Amino acid sequence: IRKEQHSQYYHEPIPVPKHGSPFAENGKEVKMFGKLLKELESSGFIPSDYKLTPEEWETGNYPIFESIPFGKKGNRQLEVPLPPHIWLTRAIQWVRCLVIMDSIIDSRQ
Repeated sequence: IRKEQHSQYYHEPIPVPKHGSPFAENGKEVKMFGKLLKELESSGFIPSDYKLTPEEWETGNYPIFESIPFGKKGNRQLEVPLPPHIWLTRAIQWVRCLVIMDSIIDSRQ
């Protein structure tokens, strides 16, 4: 049985996509990123248009579940719990980083 099923479970590896830092190699942008992130964190700034504020939530409350469609037709739903003490904090941090990165990249042009 093991020999028959081997090809179903042990596939040839696929190449890993290239990845790297979005910042210039001289380190100046990385330092700027760190400085701006500290400023945003200390000010409590929460970027808008990312569904992170009560005004942007459908019910006015943080959504404690997210439905992810799955299946061949996408008509089944997987309910994923999103406890605010974990996910809201992470989402705010992630969006702050995204906004800073975008502004640094945009400033190059």
